[in-house]
Amino acid sequence: MNEQAKKAVAVTPAGNAELFDAKAKITSTHTSELVIALCGPIGSPLHKVAETIQHVLETEFAYDRAIVIRLSDLIQEHAGKVSHVKEYERLKDLIRRGDLLRKEHGASVLAELAVSKIVLDRQRTKEKSGDETYKPRRVCHIIDSIKNQEELEILKLVYRDMLYFIGVFRQFTSGKRRWKNAACLPRKSTISSIKIRGRK
Repeated sequence: MNEQAKKAVAVTPAGNAELFDAKAKITSTHTSELVIALCGPIGSPLHKVAETIQHVLETEFAYDRAIVIRLSDLIQEHAGKVSHVKEYERLKDLIRRGDLLRKEHGASVLAELAVSKIVLDRQRTKEKSGDETYKPRRVCHIIDSIKNQEELEILKLVYRDMLYFIGVFRQFTSGKRRWKNAACLPRKSTISSIKIRGRK
């Protein structure tokens, strides 16, 4: 297997080292399970789209589980909790912490952590069932959301044809209204800065 694909699951979630040996298991973890990766600028309804996909897959397509993996949760898990109340400040802090993780561990680190989480879920299911091999599951993992090309390339290497990439957009005036509703609208130049930084 390509060394980049092996690297994709080399970051083990904290506290789970005893369950997960990524490089030893990566060749046996390919599956028919779907992986959907969302991408969009700040202000896009990414969470809503992820939740809608989750609901439709479980209720209309009889998926056993559709699991949403928020990369913002992984940032907080590995770089500390964000405590800001205002949405604007919270997003700035999340971007800063995410950038620090990428600087220290590489641009694709959050995608690697998401892959680790998916593999760990399969490993636990196998151990719980007592099966010796991985069994097909009607499961979809929805990644909310990737921010750069390196993250996409890692997911493509690992999941190949089972990866679906969806871009989520909203008109700028609509996204601007979201800031107003949160009572935290900064000046226009600051919004543009956040949108650009959020795509790193």
